[in-house]
Amino acid sequence: MPRQQALQPFSHDHHQALVMCLRLERALQRAEARPLWAWVRESFTELELHFIEEELQLLPALLAVGEQALVSQLVVEHARLRLLVRQGDLSAAQQFATLLRAHVRFEERQVFPRIEELVQQGRLHWQAGQLCQGAAPLAETGSAF
Repeated sequence: MPRQQALQPFSHDHHQALVMCLRLERALQRAEARPLWAWVRESFTELELHFIEEELQLLPALLAVGEQALVSQLVVEHARLRLLVRQGDLSAAQQFATLLRAHVRFEERQVFPRIEELVQQGRLHWQAGQLCQGAAPLAETGSAF
């Protein structure tokens, strides 16, 4: 089943993050990672914006429906990734690539399927790009009463 439309931009970012991980891991294996790691650290703003969008658009609704464990893991991993980028040394680069890959898989395999399930159950809905608690208002469901 394809991703819900509202989650597709997040999944696209995740794909880009996995490509970055692969490039960084290959560069580390060849002992050529210093310039690439510097670029990752300089361009971290894009990934930071992705984290902020997830934290603002997804987490409040997930907390409201009792998904504290998913939210906790997501927030802890975002914080750890931010810290690794600030550290800057090459040992942090390897840890960053490993954690980012695992984090993307966690979101794609656990968080997003859970969101889609909760939307399907009517416990969450999308409104103006924001994940909200409860069923969608009738005007948004296409009901023709």
